[in-house]
Amino acid sequence: MTETTDLTRALVAAATAFLDELNAEPHASVSDLRLQPGQTFDPLVDSPPVSPRHDTHGPESDWAYLLFIGSIWMLNESKGRAVRPDEISPIAKRAGYSDGRAVSGYLNGTEPAMRRDSHGYRVTRSGRRWLRELCKKLDVKLPNEPDDKPDDGRDD
Repeated sequence: MTETTDLTRALVAAATAFLDELNAEPHASVSDLRLQPGQTFDPLVDSPPVSPRHDTHGPESDWAYLLFIGSIWMLNESKGRAVRPDEISPIAKRAGYSDGRAVSGYLNGTEPAMRRDSHGYRVTRSGRRWLRELCKKLDVKLPNEPDDKPDDGRDD
């Protein structure tokens, strides 16, 4: 009988804690979760203030785009090379995508955000322009600000 009483007490305590959490002050809304204005945000190591989701219209999608394209840009710049295909999936997952195949849209269109060469992926001039717009919208800076230089067509 003691085991039943102990189990009942544990269940009551868990239920009470759950109800207390439900009745607690509401958590901050997405619009309240911001980094400090103008703060440097490194998409390779920093976490965004919201969970990135590419399938929404709002801050979650902006952060997903910044995490994905920003990470590609940061690797292009810091490593001085294209991002290898095997590096794409982990970056995509961190940005809220199911896997690396989900981001093929970044390669399409008249002004794709990135291009693929024989060594991997690079952010294009239009992709860098988009990164600057995202940074302005989210009020953050990248450690290496995207430039507006024409794509050099390198295949290295």
